[in-house]
Formats: sequence, C-alpha cells, structure tokens
Amino acid sequence: MKALRTGFQGFFAGLLACALLVGCKPTSLLGDTAVAFYGSLFPPSRELTYRQVEGDDLVMAVFEPPGGHGGEPRPTLLFFHGGGWTMGHRAMLYPQASALADQGWLTLSAAYRTHGSHETNAHVALDDARAALHWVIAQADELGVDPSRLVVAGGSAGGHLAAATALLEADLSVAAMVLFNPAVDTSFEQGPDSWQRIAPLFDDRGREISPLHLVGAGAPPAVVFHGTDDEIVPFDHSRRFCERLAEVGSACQLEAFPGEGHGFFNYGFGRFDAVMEKTRAFLRARELAPAPEVSAAAR
Repeated sequence: MKALRTGFQGFFAGLLACALLVGCKPTSLLGDTAVAFYGSLFPPSRELTYRQVEGDDLVMAVFEPPGGHGGEPRPTLLFFHGGGWTMGHRAMLYPQASALADQGWLTLSAAYRTHGSHETNAHVALDDARAALHWVIAQADELGVDPSRLVVAGGSAGGHLAAATALLEADLSVAAMVLFNPAVDTSFEQGPDSWQRIAPLFDDRGREISPLHLVGAGAPPAVVFHGTDDEIVPFDHSRRFCERLAEVGSACQLEAFPGEGHGFFNYGFGRFDAVMEKTRAFLRARELAPAPEVSAAAR
C-alpha cells in the first residue's frame, strides 16, 4: 500500500508540477488517467450537461444515494476537481463523491474549462463554477437537492473554485465548504517562487477572486484539510484563511496532516479514509447529513 500511495502521489504531483512550474501541458494524460482509474472504479449514476460554451458541453456527474431520493430533498455536495486551473477532470473526485453518496448524500462533480483544454484563465474556470452552482439550485427539484443544505467542495484549484464561488454567491447561502489543500490566497502577495509562477493564470487580478480576501460577515463555515509539507499550495494559506473566517464569526476547522504533501487526500494516497471520516463528522456536526435512517438504509 505504501508503494501504491507513493506511486500515485509522485505521478499526480509530477504532472501538476510540470504544468505549473515549467509550462508543459499534460492535460489529456491526467484526464485519461483519472477517467480510466477513478471513473472505472466509481462510475456516476448519470451525467448531465449543465452549461454549453464554445460548442462544448460542460458535464455534471451525479452520484445518487442507493434508492434515489424518493421525492425527498437530500443534503448535497458539489465538487470541483483540482489541476492548477490548467488540467484535470471531474473524475478525480469521483471516489469522494461515491463514498458520500453510499451513505446517503447526493453528490455531484462538475467539469469546467481549464487553460489546457480551452486556453482560458482562472476567471473563466470560476465563471463555470458559479454557473454550476446556479444550475444545481435551478435543478434542485429534479435532482433531489435540498438548497438549504448545499455544500461546495474541492481540492487544490478546485478548492479555490469552491470557496470563491461560495463567497461570491453569498445570496445563494451555501451551507458549508469542504476544502482539500485549497488555493485560498490567489493575491500572490506572498508565497514560494513555485506559487508565484501560477500568477499569470489570473491576469494580475488574482486578489479579486482570492477567497482569503473575499471572506466577510456571513461566510459559510468550512473544514480545511491540508498537509503541512505541501510544496505546491502553502499550508500557511489555509491557516490564515481559517483565522480570517474566525475573525468574521464563521467557524473554520483546520485539519492539519503532518508530513503530508499535496494531494494526500486522494483515493490511493493512504489518508483517504481518515479525510472522508472527518468530512462526514463535520457535516453531521453542522446538521448537513442525511437522516440516520436514510444513512443506515444506504449502507
């Protein structure tokens, strides 16, 4: 298992570093790998188009709890994958979506345009993420979504999209944020050289959509998972984000994983089960979980 974990971490970290640090574009390799591995092990219940742009369909993967929703609205998580706004695929978070759906949550994983797939910037990716949130709410009855218990979630760049979407769409009252080594400070005012190299993807407007700088009164609560040895997204960014949430009276639970690097939360990396259990505990504590009888039936 340790060898498997090391192999996955090295593979994905290598692709991400290649894209962000030296400018190569291994987009199709990462996407194909995610689909082949995660997509085959954790297939969604169905896939729906939530937006059409530039002749392309942006797809939402839907993971139904066992037995469907039977007309009853369910607590729901909307996931955004990582990949440095440059690459990635919605299948990267299928394991997380599937694990929660198996215990009664409705979960969704959204595609969005990346620099590698559409030559776009981070602002375009965020526009897609915000459109995804609006679509989910508009389709709440059909999907079985409880809009009052709608949670956004994401890892790395997807963590940025989830948090920025929740904070910019404050009128939609997102119930909580679940963030995995999220890029929450895109002001690029501090951080290692490797982090500064991402700045061009924001066209010198990173502060405008930086979750750390968007936090205000009424911000939704968050749980943030971050490895202390992350060399891509500094751990300190998550610490300061939680401090900022606390300053405005919002709860933020920072789950530090000593010695872990970027992407440690992924399936096959060794800490997947621990992260998912803490995620479920956070949601239950915020009353964002299925009713006990529903969870038991799902299992």
